[in-house]
Amino acid sequence: MHISKLLSQPLTQPQQHTENSKPLGTQLDSRRKQAVNHLFAKMSLIFGTKWANNFPTTEVEMMAKREWYDALDGLTPMQLRTAVDKVRQECEWPPSIAEFLRYTKTEKRDPCHRMLEALPPPKADPEVAKKALEIIRSGHLPSREEALKTLAST
Repeated sequence: MHISKLLSQPLTQPQQHTENSKPLGTQLDSRRKQAVNHLFAKMSLIFGTKWANNFPTTEVEMMAKREWYDALDGLTPMQLRTAVDKVRQECEWPPSIAEFLRYTKTEKRDPCHRMLEALPPPKADPEVAKKALEIIRSGHLPSREEALKTLAST
């Protein structure tokens, strides 16, 4: 299964039980195993020998995969894609599990807002601030249009 198709499927789903049925966990666990295998393949492509050198034997690699398998429980496909993208852009060395999990945290804001974060904050004009305070303290709150007109004349 291709990684993009795999990452578009949830890794875990609520287990459904009936009195005469077994949990569906075995079927779902194979999807997470596939995700771990594909993640290891991605990391190998991104980091080459830096990644491969972490696993000198097959036994060590299998133990590492088990740890990653446990760590990925409950993550969404979007969180995995986010983490892999961030790792590719920001890491010179392969991340630990804890680092990878931090990369799964998504920003709530629209990506377009990142551009605005790079802009310096606007400088306050002391005269405009002084005039605005005078208006507020006078107790007479003008309409929005009047206030803008008054402030613009300063």
